[in-house]
Amino acid sequence: MKSGGTDFDLKVTKFTNSQNPVSDRDFCSNDPIQEKIQSFFYETKIWYERRAGEFRKPPAGVHVVPNTFIASAYLAFWLGDPVGVIDAAIRRQYKKGDMIFTSHKENEKGLYERIFNEQTESVAVFASFCMFDLLTDDKRYEPPDVFFSNGFHILAISKAVLTKYLKAKFDGKANLAEYITRRYSEEDADLLRKIISYSSTLMRDEIERNEGREIQRQTFINLITKKSYFDVLLEQVELQPLDPTAVESIELAEQSDIDELDEQEVDEIEENQDEWFR
Repeated sequence: MKSGGTDFDLKVTKFTNSQNPVSDRDFCSNDPIQEKIQSFFYETKIWYERRAGEFRKPPAGVHVVPNTFIASAYLAFWLGDPVGVIDAAIRRQYKKGDMIFTSHKENEKGLYERIFNEQTESVAVFASFCMFDLLTDDKRYEPPDVFFSNGFHILAISKAVLTKYLKAKFDGKANLAEYITRRYSEEDADLLRKIISYSSTLMRDEIERNEGREIQRQTFINLITKKSYFDVLLEQVELQPLDPTAVESIELAEQSDIDELDEQEVDEIEENQDEWFR
């Protein structure tokens, strides 16, 4: 028998496994780019989990992270699309598939090729996760909940801020991904935490410049769920001049930089879920 090609084989596999509890990301686990990224992560203390449960007993000091989180961090931080992250999370919540690991050939909302392609560099994927890890390292905040917050939006803003910071400090000669991974690996990450804190403040300021709790709440929801709204904010951040001392002088606080969706905000998104699944 002849193979019908990678796409055809994947569809056959999905069809024949339709009654089995196999996730979308498991179907993508043998993609060479998944193997390439995983190999890069093996050189760190973070192991990239391509399929659920593949590492039963990781070495001491190694943390296993599902590639759902890592791919989402890359989509938000490196590609600047946190709204795509929350859209995918809402679809997963309602059992509408995992768009992170779905091809656009199967579903127009599929993000797989956008995230994983020939231009995807493993070091950039790792750097994106480093920023995600620093954002969520407050032990009071569980990483799964970050999908229903402004966490990934802060990540997107932090890339714009850090890019401007490095340009001002090093005349644009510093490599963004290498700078992040070096500071993270050397546990010299306070500057990166300050970047995140500064970015969180920029988003809060955008919300709080509106008067009235109801208007602020709607602004928050719009920024979280509507790409056009968030892109305007991101463009404003990119165009604003940055004084490096404004970042360096930040005193890191104990509280989380992340703002979660409250019950009313979650209810409003759920009421409009049909709009997401069109």
